[in-house]
Amino acid sequence: MQKPLVTVAAAMAAAIMSLPLGAETITVGSTAYEVTRNEKQLAKGVKYTELLFPGHTYTGYTGGGRVHVIEADMTEPTVKLEMINNGSMSGNRTLANHAASVSKTGYKVVGGANGNFWITSEQPWKSQTSGWPHGVAIRNGSMFTDPNTKTDPHCGGPTVTGMLAVDENGKVYIDRTLPQLANNNPGSGVAFQAVHTATGHAFDLDMCNRYVKAGTASIYNRNYGTTRAFKPVNLSSSNTWDIVEGVCTELILDLSPGEQWNVGGVTKFIIKEKRLNAGTGTLGDHDLAIVGRDSYASVLGAGYNVGDEVTLSTKVNFESAGSPNKIMQAISGNILAMKDGAKDASLSTESYNKNANERTLYATNAAGDKLWILVCEHNVAKSKKYFGWSTSQMCDIAKSFGATNATQVDCGGSAQMYADGKQVSQSYDSSGIRGVYNGMFVISTDTESVTPDPDPTPDPGPAPTSLDMDLSYADQAIPELNHQAGYSQGQLCLYPCEDYR
Repeated sequence: MQKPLVTVAAAMAAAIMSLPLGAETITVGSTAYEVTRNEKQLAKGVKYTELLFPGHTYTGYTGGGRVHVIEADMTEPTVKLEMINNGSMSGNRTLANHAASVSKTGYKVVGGANGNFWITSEQPWKSQTSGWPHGVAIRNGSMFTDPNTKTDPHCGGPTVTGMLAVDENGKVYIDRTLPQLANNNPGSGVAFQAVHTATGHAFDLDMCNRYVKAGTASIYNRNYGTTRAFKPVNLSSSNTWDIVEGVCTELILDLSPGEQWNVGGVTKFIIKEKRLNAGTGTLGDHDLAIVGRDSYASVLGAGYNVGDEVTLSTKVNFESAGSPNKIMQAISGNILAMKDGAKDASLSTESYNKNANERTLYATNAAGDKLWILVCEHNVAKSKKYFGWSTSQMCDIAKSFGATNATQVDCGGSAQMYADGKQVSQSYDSSGIRGVYNGMFVISTDTESVTPDPDPTPDPGPAPTSLDMDLSYADQAIPELNHQAGYSQGQLCLYPCEDYR
């Protein structure tokens, strides 16, 4: 039997007790599996569970099935969630490095998993956006990216994707996010609007930190990177994106004194610079750029001047959960796998859902006051030890914990989990560790939280990685992740490149 993951510092034993091992039966699909459960309390309101399914076998796989679960009780005041990345639109880190970048006394990462898919190599604008998150990414009220556009299918998946969001009160939402439509057409996933406070003039905006298409205006903020050029673009006849020069007006703004980003509300800015007939610009050391093309360029050029105040309103729209106020954290994946206990139809029709793969799912109960993070392993480090699961099977495992809603954020080699000071679930890479753009992490603000296991003997899985505390724009170059013919170094291929996984 595997070594129990229950060692706890003696001084903490009275406050947070180790939990016993146990055997039980979990029904997945039509199969009742005998399961061994290893548990450890990570902090008040946060528990890690390892589920071993010895009967989940397939030819050539030796270890059965292994699923890692973090459960967070959002009614516990010391439990917080945070979308963690390296503070920019691009660049990768291991989960351990992500955790180390924000952990401090009284604010400690106790667990988490990887987040969004990235823009993949088959996308026509890959040369400009490789490594960016494909779906929505919001951290501490500031948006990195908005939901994917309706004309931008997600890794071969649906145009309406699943989304995990956390509001200012710690409530967790999992729902379909509506597709982002140009200039706030009815049914848009995010409603962006800028208002000139002196005149009341308002105009709609298209996207956040992506590009500016003809006849639209978009926004860029500090998360885009202080030296990156804005991208007003056209899609050429050869299916590539071309930079368009001299057709834009750019407003460069800073937050008004005392203001903070407010996704789901209004944020006030002051215009610091206006650039006419501009092409590719840079944000520099400022907080926001509003870039308009064609008629939008004329409007910004004529009616907006340095020193004017502009308010930016942002509202994220869900399919059934409405528009929560003040979304503080958010990530999305390729599918809303389960809603109100009902599985999405694509779980039985799409190959990337039906196949046995490594996967990362986030799940909640109906009230949104419990979060479960589930990661399963498959072909770990190319050793064929653990056999993976389908999305439907992972939903059944989530249901066994009490979940009713679930979104899948990864079904490939980046699926991995961090808990108790180390990576507990390996990715597909030979090293077992892969850098990822972002993740959703569980934070404990309890100063008496359980400390990492002091036992120097590592549990199965990779040893903790060395911690890179560099908070610069990109910690590392995007590695050569795919050796399949037709893809070159630095390009990302998530699905359906099975050999790559």
